[in-house]
Amino acid sequence: MDGIVGLALKLFLASFAWASLPVDDNEFQCTDSQQAQNYIYDLNINLSSFGGLELCSPHSDAKKLFNDLEIIRQGQFAEPPSNTFIREFIPKESYFDWLKQQTRGIERANDMPYATAYNRGGHFTLQDGWAQLSTLGRVGTLIHEARHTEGFYHTRCTHGPYQDSWVSGCDADVSQGGSHGVEMEYYARVYLAGQNFHPLFKSMAKLMLLARANFVFNHSAMAAHDELLVRTSTGLIRLNGVSRQFNEWQSPLPTSFTLKRTSFGATLLDNKGESWALHLSPEGQVRVTEDEYSYYKLLEIQPPAELADLEEIDIGTRRYMLALSKTGLVYSYLFGSGQWSNPSMLPGAVRFATVSPEGDSGAFIVFSNSSYCALDVEYLKCLQPTQLWPKNARAFLFYQGSLLHLDQAGVIRFADGRLLPELGSLPALDAVQIPIYDAFREP
Repeated sequence: MDGIVGLALKLFLASFAWASLPVDDNEFQCTDSQQAQNYIYDLNINLSSFGGLELCSPHSDAKKLFNDLEIIRQGQFAEPPSNTFIREFIPKESYFDWLKQQTRGIERANDMPYATAYNRGGHFTLQDGWAQLSTLGRVGTLIHEARHTEGFYHTRCTHGPYQDSWVSGCDADVSQGGSHGVEMEYYARVYLAGQNFHPLFKSMAKLMLLARANFVFNHSAMAAHDELLVRTSTGLIRLNGVSRQFNEWQSPLPTSFTLKRTSFGATLLDNKGESWALHLSPEGQVRVTEDEYSYYKLLEIQPPAELADLEEIDIGTRRYMLALSKTGLVYSYLFGSGQWSNPSMLPGAVRFATVSPEGDSGAFIVFSNSSYCALDVEYLKCLQPTQLWPKNARAFLFYQGSLLHLDQAGVIRFADGRLLPELGSLPALDAVQIPIYDAFREP
């Protein structure tokens, strides 16, 4: 973590360090040696597979596991408000005792690289993907795997990134109380009722829930509508047709970042392939954290060379992650096999678009000669001959059913030339349509 974002995040963490559980591994104190031995005994941890006993180093996989267990053991919850994801599958005061009961052993391996972890008869095998997650992601993984011990298994996904793949990665619905349901319940409790969790950790829990709950249940667990998110030089404006909401950054972000729609809301992507998730709080603040929620995180695992653009997009019931290199190579991520596809060459391709000048939604490729084509997302080819992309247009968007035009000067207008009343001539760095979910009933 470095630069302006890293500094802002570290300062934000430090300001709350005295009042709550740590968030980052480097903020945990050394694990007490007796407590570590209790963890090893209670959960039958194969310590050698984690690189041996380590009580202090934040880079050690053993210490990461101890940190996760500390969060689960020490986490405290009040009575939460009514929420569709909180069904009392696991009593709020019993997470650690329940985890011990469902765990026959824990080891570290890299024998199934497309998985984060797997459970065989109560024996958890944590993969490389687990080690790359935040503390929240790793805690969620342990809780998820523990539910499998009780006989809850996944079924084939009927929508989302794993549709049409051989992977059985979904639950039927929330009420089933499967591994996804129990994991989402934990995130919802942390966000809504966590008493000794850091505010950033709570924000991360909300983002993780939104990013996963929109596809891991075959029967939708929450509804969503689109709103317009506009980035200016000083902050964000969220437009919903009734009001506008100004959200100031805790620290300004470089303009090299691009605002992108994601499955949880919005992220900022820079030209190095790093992504930062945005949590728009009900209080009108923007919290920034590394994006491990959307599929932009795939760049940390196996990025295509010379990245030019990325796009997470839903087409029909299927979710795609598309990548474009600076040399015109187009890739699609194959979720079922956990790798990027073989690329297709589209000479002169410079970026993706999700709305065409004519107002069609989908995946489009914009070329350096101010032309564009609709992209066949299965074969990564143009569906028809290229058409003209207006030279003054940076992007086209929808707002309350109307087509908008974002020009090179940052002005947003309707198709007939009228300014968007909520913005007037205020220049935008960029703008995207984002999903707003009803899971937490926030404005």
